[in-house]
Amino acid sequence: ARDGETIYAFLTIPIDSDGKNLPLIINPHGGPFGIQDQWRFNPETQFFANQGYAVMQINFRGSGGYGKRFERIGYKRWGLEMQDDISDGVQWAIDQGIADAEKIGIYGGSFGGYSAAMAPMLRPDLYKSSVAYIGVFDLEMLYNEGDIKTIKWGGKYLDKTLGQDPEKIKEMSPVHQAHKLQAPMIIVSGKEDQRAPIEHAYALADALEEAGKEHELIIVPKEGHGFRKPENRLMLYKKMLEHFNRTVLK
Repeated sequence: ARDGETIYAFLTIPIDSDGKNLPLIINPHGGPFGIQDQWRFNPETQFFANQGYAVMQINFRGSGGYGKRFERIGYKRWGLEMQDDISDGVQWAIDQGIADAEKIGIYGGSFGGYSAAMAPMLRPDLYKSSVAYIGVFDLEMLYNEGDIKTIKWGGKYLDKTLGQDPEKIKEMSPVHQAHKLQAPMIIVSGKEDQRAPIEHAYALADALEEAGKEHELIIVPKEGHGFRKPENRLMLYKKMLEHFNRTVLK
């Protein structure tokens, strides 16, 4: 990473390619703290690779599996170094000749959905397309909406990992950075989501609308924090592929 921290990631390359100059989808994991991507079957990674995209899963600072220090250095850095780590991973793939710099997309769910919104706002020059799925987009809202506040340790968890500085929390919220976005974005939310309530999706869509940015909002009934019904997952995959093919491969 740009500050010298070593960041680990998994790279999946389409089986028929030479691994060079590929369109790239970045897929940040959820959590974010203590969670990690591992080298195992991931249906979304394989779906994109099957369609000709390279895929990177980056274990940015805050991720689990690399010791407590690595997790703690992500605290209160949601929209700062954690996003820098993701974008630095993209730059590494470009510098290695793996990724085409003009064909970069980002997709994620939960915190990955937050990153899929925030990273393109911080680096509008880098990302050409985004799908933000079941994400949190107004970090102030975490204290008032959803189930985190109802959990016994929820408030202390937010204070520890997000911080208590209202201005910094606001600065790290995509709803307040929407004017910077250049990548066409799809926002996807389950109507019954209790972890990332649909108010987040509506707030981001409103901010993008006000800023005049290209976006689409998809709210799916009877789904929560991660789609369970096969027909809804199929809809999401088809929608993502159509979106990335149009905006990344153009």
